[in-house]
Amino acid sequence: GNTTYDTTFTWTDPAPRPGTNFYRIRTLGQNGSSSVSNTAKANWNDRASMQVFPNPISDGRIRILLQNQQTGNYRLTMRNTAGQQVFKTDLMQTAPNQVHALQIENGQSMLPTGIYIMTIEQANGILNSVRLWINR
Repeated sequence: GNTTYDTTFTWTDPAPRPGTNFYRIRTLGQNGSSSVSNTAKANWNDRASMQVFPNPISDGRIRILLQNQQTGNYRLTMRNTAGQQVFKTDLMQTAPNQVHALQIENGQSMLPTGIYIMTIEQANGILNSVRLWINR
């Protein structure tokens, strides 16, 4: 533009992709001219994670925090210690960090007291698993 002094710009990417991200600033002057800054590189290496709370579960209500995850569909399954699938549902991750609230039940009844393995599978096949305790 027409600025003859240093100008500072700040912006926070609300959804950086894991790995290396590249950014440039395009400025537009009042006279219609434009210019593009040099490319800036930022590494986003936070590991994807899953947190489940509360654990143990006493009322069948659970919250799952998926952090630094790709957006898209996820498949959640729960298996008992015999390996039998006792619950499944799909989750839609619409942001890299999102809390999903669920009611865990099998049909119309709550799951019995016991240890369960909850697995969340991404479309690319990557799995996250956590051990849950249901205590009534």
